[in-house]
Amino acid sequence: MNGDNLIKMANQIADFFANTAEPDLAAVSIEQHLKLFWAPRMREQLALLSQQPSSGLVLHPLLQQVLTRQQHE
Repeated sequence: MNGDNLIKMANQIADFFANTAEPDLAAVSIEQHLKLFWAPRMREQLALLSQQPSSGLVLHPLLQQVLTRQQHE
């Protein structure tokens, strides 16, 4: 899948949960959504994109928090 589209979709998910829950609950909800509804390959690609600072793609802060936490697990 195109990296730009993947980031756009992930940011939309983060925006939705950021507007409906407290930050800690929103982060958990984002993580659960990605695990339940995204294929492993999509999650892996998102993780790789988040580790490339030169990509110029902007991640929602809560999404970045989730991805950083997953990297350390």
